[in-house]
Amino acid sequence: MYGQMAYQHFPVSLDQMGAKFEFHELDSGIEIDLGDGISLKTTHNNHPGGGLSYRLDYDGRSCCYITDTEHYPEIDQNLCKFISNAGLVIYDAHFTDEEYPRYVGWGHSTWQEGIKLIETAGANRLVLFHHANFRSDREMEIIEQHAQTRKSTCVAAREGMVINL
Repeated sequence: MYGQMAYQHFPVSLDQMGAKFEFHELDSGIEIDLGDGISLKTTHNNHPGGGLSYRLDYDGRSCCYITDTEHYPEIDQNLCKFISNAGLVIYDAHFTDEEYPRYVGWGHSTWQEGIKLIETAGANRLVLFHHANFRSDREMEIIEQHAQTRKSTCVAAREGMVINL
């Protein structure tokens, strides 16, 4: 964790923050009881250097955070099982299917693959996340409109967005 907060990634070091930090390494495939009936599960991402996706479950509701991951040519059955019947999936939609071939191996997916994944897994709502920095707000609105023609419960993440489960 300390390496991620090095100057080349972040301008303020952990030592300068004036707080005591305690880190716990997480691995793929674990389940943690966070108390108050909340559980956290993890699974690995298809991303250079690795990464984790997270699923939070509470009182019959669930939210999955699946970003910094690249889809495979076929639906990832491990990921499909991980998000099965989730109420909300926040998914890496950095590229479109048309753009993706130029970026294979970058560790990011498309909104079209996100829709395929949640439909296969029986998940409900999809939030497109991790937008490409070259995309304008208007372009994101157009992508959202296209996505909603395929899955009406799909939205593009926006600054300040609040979602109730």
